[in-house]
Amino acid sequence: MAGYLLTLPSLVDRRHRRVWQVVLDRNALAASLERTLARLGTERRAKPVPTLEEYIAAKDAEQG
Repeated sequence: MAGYLLTLPSLVDRRHRRVWQVVLDRNALAASLERTLARLGTERRAKPVPTLEEYIAAKDAEQG
């Protein structure tokens, strides 16, 4: 759906002075998904990333 929205020249129907229905539908779906995930107790978590020193040490260990 996002791909389709990007092909539109504008997200607004200038003749009727409102956003296209597909934009409203997409927003409703996104909000519904967000509420469902919140009810399930999911939360965004960053992936653990090694420090630069750890990364370099690991690369050195692979090569040597």
